Amino acid sequence: MSDKVNNKLIDAIKDINMDITAVKLLLDRKDIDVNFKDKNMGRTALIWATLRNYTDVVGLLLNHNGIDVNTKDKDGYNALMQASTRGYTFVVNMLLHHKDIDLDVKDSYGDDLVTRAANSGERYIAEMINNFIKNKQ
Repeated sequence: MSDKVNNKLIDAIKDINMDITAVKLLLDRKDIDVNFKDKNMGRTALIWATLRNYTDVVGLLLNHNGIDVNTKDKDGYNALMQASTRGYTFVVNMLLHHKDIDLDVKDSYGDDLVTRAANSGERYIAEMINNFIKNKQ
């Protein structure tokens, strides 16, 4: 797999004028690594799509074979943590319902999802995650 191709996917998602057709074409390639991390922040395409609140792209990535929804960046944050600290309710909901999501994840400071969201002022999301976790038990 080519780093050049994988970087193109991340660059396409990071672009403020993101072209969903270009992202789809890149995701259709057999040599794409959807879990590839960029060199600067160690972020995957899913983390970048989450940071941009691109729900369509998040949906495409969540349905892509081999996606690792729990991959963390260099700061120790995965896509769910990023969405929960930014108030991206719809993306949080999408990620919570992915079959492989790790609800016990902690960041590099030892904070869990609910704590991260609450400390970021996202009390609604903290409550949403807490309720989701309680209902899964």
